[in-house]
Amino acid sequence: MPAASPLILLLDDAGTFKAVEGTCLRRHRCRLLKAPVDRLAEAARDHHPVLVFASCTDREARERVLAASRAPALSRVPVLLLDLQGAAPRSRAKAPGSKTSRSRRGLVEVVSARVGPSGEPDWSALDGRLDAAILRLIPALRPRGPRLAAQVRVRCRGIAGMSLLHTKDISDTGLFLRTAAVVPAGRTFSVSLHLAPGIAVSGRCEVVRDVRPGSAGREADDDLIEGIGVRFVELADPDRETLRSYLAAGLRTVSRSTGRSARLH
Repeated sequence: MPAASPLILLLDDAGTFKAVEGTCLRRHRCRLLKAPVDRLAEAARDHHPVLVFASCTDREARERVLAASRAPALSRVPVLLLDLQGAAPRSRAKAPGSKTSRSRRGLVEVVSARVGPSGEPDWSALDGRLDAAILRLIPALRPRGPRLAAQVRVRCRGIAGMSLLHTKDISDTGLFLRTAAVVPAGRTFSVSLHLAPGIAVSGRCEVVRDVRPGSAGREADDDLIEGIGVRFVELADPDRETLRSYLAAGLRTVSRSTGRSARLH
C-alpha cells in the first residue's frame, strides 16, 4: 500500500481487528497499525496517525483510551470509539460516564452497537455509521469534486416526508439537500435528480452530515441553511457521465457570469 495512505492507530480491546479491517477503512485505503494503549503516544510520535480507532467493551477500556489520547503527541488527533457493550445504537454520543477535556471536544466520537448472540455486532449494518463518523473526523477523506451552486429538483425514496427536495449545491460525488428533516448520518435512500426536461439521473445516497443553523462543524456558507450532506454510494456510469456533463456546463456558465449561480431545472 502506498506510503501516502492515511494511517489509523487501532486499539483492539474487543478483538475486532479483522472485522474492522474489512469495513469502510478498506474503501478509504487506510493503513491500520495495532498499538497497545500504553504505547499509544509513542506510536503517534513515530507514525503520525490521522485517527485513533478504539474498539472497547467496557467503561474501564474507554477511560484508558481517553486518558492516553490526552498526551501531547495526540492533542490534535481525533479518536473514534466503537462501544461494544450491547447498548442501543447511538452515534455522536459521549461515552457514558467518561470525561472529555475541553481541548478534546470535537475530536472524540462514539459509535455504539448491539452485540448479538455470537458476541459480534452486525458489521454490515455498522459499516455506514462508521464510514460517516470517519468522514466527519478526517475531512481529507471526503470526496471532493467541483461543486456547483444549483437548485436541482430531487425526488427521494426511502425516507418519510422527504419525497421532493431541492439542492443547495451538487457535485459528481454528492449533494447538499435543503430540508428541515433531521436524518441521522449513515442513513441511505434513493434519489432522482431532474437536471432538465426529460433528463434525470438516479442513484443511491448516504447521509454524511446533518447541518442546522449554528451547529458545530458546519461550513462557512451553511450558517443560514439547514439540510443534509449526502454522498453517492450507487451511481451508474452513464448517469455519472450525464451529471458530469451538466456540472461542466454549469461551471462554465458561472465562470462567465461573475458571482452568479447556475440554475438547472
